[in-house]
Amino acid sequence: KGSYYYWHIKYKKKVLSYWQSCCSLIKKYNIELMTLHFFEHQIQIALIRQQLTNIPQLLEYGFDYIEHGKYNEHGIYFKRFFNQAKAIYWLLKKENYNIVHDSLARAEEALLLLGKDNMTYINYLRGKLYFYLNDMKHTYVFYKEAYRQSANLTIFYKDEFIDMLTE
Repeated sequence: KGSYYYWHIKYKKKVLSYWQSCCSLIKKYNIELMTLHFFEHQIQIALIRQQLTNIPQLLEYGFDYIEHGKYNEHGIYFKRFFNQAKAIYWLLKKENYNIVHDSLARAEEALLLLGKDNMTYINYLRGKLYFYLNDMKHTYVFYKEAYRQSANLTIFYKDEFIDMLTE
């Protein structure tokens, strides 16, 4: 349910409530099968709240679980997510832009391994990166590509994403 509301800013409280409830249940009942989801949602909650302190450690746990955890069969999906989250973290910190660049390249690799070729969100983040680097030419190129690719999205938050790009 939280994922449904994720891109709808007006439902931020619902997203946080659903994901906190999910994480509480995973922790309470020690549902190891959901470990990667737990880290994913903890990171998303921290990003929404702009509470960046725990994100590096959560990312480390997530990447480690992908490599060594018992239930890591969806590791490529989570590698994509964790690398995007790592890029977002450093964009919010406005530092270590080389890490942002590398993380987005790794997220793209994972997405391609998943058999997907729509780089909408990755290109959006690349546009943000180049904006912070004060390279307006590349900012425009990546935002334009993200906008072009967003027309092919089948996700339920497509309109919100296009609105965000347009702004």
